[in-house]
Amino acid sequence: MAITAANPVTIAFWITVGSGFVAAYLQAMRPWQAIVVLGAAGVGSALWFSLLALALATARAFIMKHLLILRVVNVMSAVLLGYFALALAMRILAIR
Repeated sequence: MAITAANPVTIAFWITVGSGFVAAYLQAMRPWQAIVVLGAAGVGSALWFSLLALALATARAFIMKHLLILRVVNVMSAVLLGYFALALAMRILAIR
């Protein structure tokens, strides 16, 4: 959360979205309706991040049990990155 709070683009986005939402909807709502809407947004955010953390923990546990998959992905990524570096170098040097 601290990383998100330190990101100026994220802060600007949520200020923009939040002020637009307040201007369009919250001012016309009764106070209890506004509390329900804001509470639902908070619960929804907490649920989303909890599910995201669960998915990442599950994926990490799977990968740690199957380290061969991780090694294969690393080698494939290295080969692909090397190919792109070589292609860029050849294009820069005009060797086609």
